[in-house]
Amino acid sequence: MASTASRSSTPRLSHGAARPRPSLTKDWDALQRTLGMFNQLLDASARERERQPDSHAAAEMERLAWQHVSDADPIRVSHAQDILGVSHQTVRSWLAQGVLDDCGGSPQRLGLESVVRAKLIAQELREQGRDRDFLSAVLSRLEALALATDADFRKSVGQMRRGQRRPRPY
Repeated sequence: MASTASRSSTPRLSHGAARPRPSLTKDWDALQRTLGMFNQLLDASARERERQPDSHAAAEMERLAWQHVSDADPIRVSHAQDILGVSHQTVRSWLAQGVLDDCGGSPQRLGLESVVRAKLIAQELREQGRDRDFLSAVLSRLEALALATDADFRKSVGQMRRGQRRPRPY
């Protein structure tokens, strides 16, 4: 899997400063380590799935990868912007639309897991050439993922497939 970050190894300069602020560099380095571990775990999981499609070890490595980014410290908006490869305004828009998780703070921080999920979906959509109405496509994909993990939803779909339940008319 390609790296989920798209920028160089040092954070952007702040407001005309001659060099990056140490806090930005420290945050960026910690973020790079977290994303590196995430990518290594997903790569190992994919290799294991190639060897054995129903591998419990592969599933566990993937679970650990996502747990790692879920447990990570929230990240700055500027770092999310660089990871996602979108503008500052797009990050703010996605935040307002609920695509990215707002963790508050000053400066404002975002949940890394939501940023990584949005990045993976954005990469897939771009590969499919679906750049038009991008926000809508990302939101739809995130909603589908959320429904797929909802136990009640999966139970209802199973009942409908077996003919035990009819969908409600809207």
